[in-house]
Amino acid sequence: MKETSFFRLSFFQLFFICSIFLLSACQKGVSTPAELTKKYGVEAFDFKFLSTKSHLSFQNQKQELGSAVDIRIAKDSLIWLSARPAFGIEAARMLIRTDSAFLVNRLEKSYSAVDIRSLSKQVNFDGDFKTLQALFLGNVPPLDKSITPEKQEKFFVLEQVYELFKTSMYVSRENKKLSKIAVQETDGGMNSLFIDYSNFQTLDRQKIPFKVNAVANFFNQKENKTDQTKIEIEHKRVVFEKSDLSFPFSIPSNYDKKELGKK
Repeated sequence: MKETSFFRLSFFQLFFICSIFLLSACQKGVSTPAELTKKYGVEAFDFKFLSTKSHLSFQNQKQELGSAVDIRIAKDSLIWLSARPAFGIEAARMLIRTDSAFLVNRLEKSYSAVDIRSLSKQVNFDGDFKTLQALFLGNVPPLDKSITPEKQEKFFVLEQVYELFKTSMYVSRENKKLSKIAVQETDGGMNSLFIDYSNFQTLDRQKIPFKVNAVANFFNQKENKTDQTKIEIEHKRVVFEKSDLSFPFSIPSNYDKKELGKK
């Protein structure tokens, strides 16, 4: 049963709980990647369809697991994942749309569904698909247009504070790519998120991070301690597809619906 809890929680933790921290600290409708490129040379890679062969690792206090993952993305509209932890057998499939997300767990014949607008209201953040996509790809998400990068020896640092969170984004002065993100509570709280992008490789004259490491710290009120989750995605192959990709996804009628995070 370890695998089932892993597939139900880890993907959602990566794409939603992590993004909640980032999106809570970002104001929307502001500075675009194009403007950052024009003003400061910050690079963001562009595509229409993208696919990867990757490996996902997950670790918390209770378990340490890994899985091969196929990822497909249609720019600004869909993110699709298929996980195969062993013997090439699919254990989970996930589809993220601009307004919702679905996860099918084949090992326990269940599925979960999330409405992003409802989730936004529950956790009091204004999130959108484009920022989530940028977080996953290692592109700088939309920022407050009044932000001026601080020049350090190795980085341009973009900082902003929004409500309870401070976000610091570090753009390498060497390759002009987003290298790391730090999101921390402004009141000294224990919740935080750190993301590192590394192993940049050039594809179609665009630099792409082939490794993404995320460390999320969440204060566990029930046990009065801080829990830590580590997630790593390492791409073995990345392809800019020249034709439309398929995003096959269906929920079998005999699968049980389960709420996010509940066993």
